[in-house]
This record gives sequence, C-alpha cells and structure tokens, in this order.
Amino acid sequence: MRKNKYLIIILIILVFLILSVFLFTLKDDRKLTFIESFIKEPVLYVEKITIKPINFLKKELNVFKSKKKLVKKLNEKEKIEEQYKILKNDLEEKNKEINELKSELNIEPFNDYDIISANIINRNVGLWYQTLTLDKGLSDNIKENLAVINSSGLIGKTIKVTKHTSTVKLLTSASEMFQVGVLINNDGDNVFGILSSYKNGLFIIRGLSYNKEIKKDSIVTTSGLDNNFIEGIKIGKVVDVKKDNFDLEQIVYVKPSVDFNSINYVSIMRSK
Repeated sequence: MRKNKYLIIILIILVFLILSVFLFTLKDDRKLTFIESFIKEPVLYVEKITIKPINFLKKELNVFKSKKKLVKKLNEKEKIEEQYKILKNDLEEKNKEINELKSELNIEPFNDYDIISANIINRNVGLWYQTLTLDKGLSDNIKENLAVINSSGLIGKTIKVTKHTSTVKLLTSASEMFQVGVLINNDGDNVFGILSSYKNGLFIIRGLSYNKEIKKDSIVTTSGLDNNFIEGIKIGKVVDVKKDNFDLEQIVYVKPSVDFNSINYVSIMRSK
C-alpha cells in the first residue's frame, strides 16, 4: 500500500517535469541549449535534403493520377464513339433495307403475271455457280424456271424448288449453259443479242453484227425470244462496245441495273 503511494507520487512528479519542459520549449524568446543547437542544424539539413524528393514524388504522383483519369475518360469516349459508329452503320443498313423493301412493293405489274415477294435465307457464291435460296416454294405455287427480279431488274431464275424453299441461279452465272436472249433499245431501233457471260462486274453480249452501231447508255432488257424470261425485264445499260479478235461481230459490255452485292428482298414472277 505504501509502495503504491510512492509510485503515484513519482508519476505525478514526472508528468509535472515533462509538462514544464514542454512549456519551456514553447517560448519564442528563450535561448537554445547546446544540445538543441547541436541537433537542430543536422535535422534542418536532413529535412532540406529529403523534403525536395518527397515533394517531387508527391507532384509526380498527382500528375500520374491526373493522366490516369484523363486516359480513362479518353477510353470511355472512344468506346462511346465506337458504339455510335456501330449504331449509325446499323441504322444506315436498316434504312437501306427498308427503302429496298418499299421499292419491291412498288414493282410495276407484268401482264398475266403475279409478283410474289420473297426473302433471301441463304446465298452461295462460287466461281462457276452462284445461287440464292428463297423462303418460297411449292406450297406457294412456285416452280422451276420462273424469273426472279427486284425493283432494279432481273436477278435470275428458279432452278430447284422444295416445299418451302426455292434455289435461284443468278444472272451473274451466265455461261454456255445459261444464256439469255436480250434486246438493246438502240435509239428506238431494237437490236437482238445473247447475254453469254459475266466478267469484272459487266455482262457480255455477243452475236451482234456490224450492220448497226450500238450506242453507249442504250437500255438492255430481256427479249422474250428464249425459254428463260418474258420480254421487257430490265438487265442494264451499255457502257462499252468492242470488236472481236476476227472483226466478225461486236461485243457489247453492259453494266447491271441490279447491285448483285447487295440483295435483300426479291420477287418471283409467277404466271396467273
């Protein structure tokens, strides 16, 4: 019990001394002791040396944080711009399809023929054989060798029909096995020929003599003189006329009226 009293007294005295020293050091006009003077200068020197790197590091850290925030904002902006481009392209594609569908609905009727609208469900593009598969078949009274068109002109003909689908041979696959009789409206003077092939984006018409000069921009349609298509379906317009290697005939190059790289909706011509 007595020992505890002594301890308490000693603690009180120590606390009093510490407070006294602390209050004494707070006085501005007091003189530094030798020990304080000895310690102060090295401490200030060390502080001077260390504070600059620390401040530099703090500044660089702040700059790094600012750059990181800026990069994050730029990345977010790029993502938004990329999404905008995707949405814009999708919208343009949809508008294109809508306009194409509207055009299909406005196809001028052909006498004695019904126009059956169809969607493309598959496209097979090969070097020698190019086809489309449509969602109309026997159940829609579709049969083989019917003309397939869109609002721009002739696309091809049906060659195989199942209950619910039709396979269409494209006009761009024209060859010796698939030739089309054509009529060139040459300033009101009709010239007949044969569309025999397709190369480098152009139809090639042969079988034309030199008796008549074929003019550029003349409209080319089906002639109706073969068993493939009726007369008057648009094919394209003349862009060039050349002689063959033996100077025996004219070779006419025709730009298609149909964009075969962008076909979404078509119509089948079915006799009534």
